[in-house]
Amino acid sequence: RDFPCEDLSAANCIDAHFVDGKTYRLAIAVNGLIPGPTLIVNEGQEVIINVENRLASEGISVHWHGMHQINTPWMDGVGLVTQCPINPQSSFRYSFKATPSGTFWYHSHTGAQRTDGLFGALIIRENASREDTIRQELNRFGIGQFEDLPDQHTLTLLDWQQEASLDLFTQLSTSGFYTDIPIGQVPKPDDTPYGATESYDG
Repeated sequence: RDFPCEDLSAANCIDAHFVDGKTYRLAIAVNGLIPGPTLIVNEGQEVIINVENRLASEGISVHWHGMHQINTPWMDGVGLVTQCPINPQSSFRYSFKATPSGTFWYHSHTGAQRTDGLFGALIIRENASREDTIRQELNRFGIGQFEDLPDQHTLTLLDWQQEASLDLFTQLSTSGFYTDIPIGQVPKPDDTPYGATESYDG
């Protein structure tokens, strides 16, 4: 396929492309970013995050993956389990204690919205005494100077599909992974699997 807008120097490019530089489809951004912004807080800190749902027709919820939510289970962000989804054009304030320390992520826990872009990194920095212990251990192994800069080196990955997740879900739930057998029938080894996935990079 020919992608006339692959070259960013093409000043007259009018084809719309998205995060992979090759496709155009619906997506969900957090503060205009995919992935969403990296959130960095200190261990034990009270985290307060205001989430506005600006989607036209879908509710959302945000799960803070790895946070224990001790004494705040209703802030876990699992739609229809620990909270009602945040309705379109509505907002919700999440408030919880950042514990334990480590590298985590936040993501939508409503439908398959995280595959459409509603996710990001969540870094909980160690408290001062734990950081001292870590530095002592690093020194013991000959690693002297170490500076932790998660805002500069956090890498967040996502499997990106050409189609929006709701479209994929609809296709798969109506036709199944195997297009030549009825829904509910167990596929046999010689059945032809769903083959619509393709690579644009060779």
